[in-house]
Amino acid sequence: AVRAAVVAMRRHPRSLPIQEEGCGCLVSLGEDPSFNISIRNLGAIPVVLAAIHRHVVAGARLTEYACATLAYQAREGVTHEELETEKAVLEVAKGMDHHLGDMLVQRAACSFLETFAVSAHKRAHIE
Repeated sequence: AVRAAVVAMRRHPRSLPIQEEGCGCLVSLGEDPSFNISIRNLGAIPVVLAAIHRHVVAGARLTEYACATLAYQAREGVTHEELETEKAVLEVAKGMDHHLGDMLVQRAACSFLETFAVSAHKRAHIE
C-alpha cells in the first residue's frame, strides 16, 4: 500500500485528489509504527513535501495528512537528512499560514513541529 501510494503520487503530482488520497493513505499507515520504515525507505517524505509545496493553497486536507505523516516519521526517529528538515519546517509553516482557520491543519502541523522539536532535543542530548 505504501508503494502504491508513493507511485501514484509521483505519477500524478498535479492531481490534488491523488495527492490528498496518497497522503491520507500514508498517514493511516503511519499510525502503525511497522509501516514507518517502508514509508521512509520508499521515498515518501520528498513526495509528501512536494505535495504540500504544490497544493498548499487549495489542499487543506492534503496539508493536514502530510503534516501528520511527517509527525509520525519524526516520532519514529527519522534523521534530519531523511526529513529534509529545513524544507519540511518551511512547507509546514506555509500550510499553517494558508489554512489559519482550519483547526485540523493547525493541529497536525503543531504535532509535527512539537514532535520534531522534542526528537531533535533528545538527539542533541544523546550526541
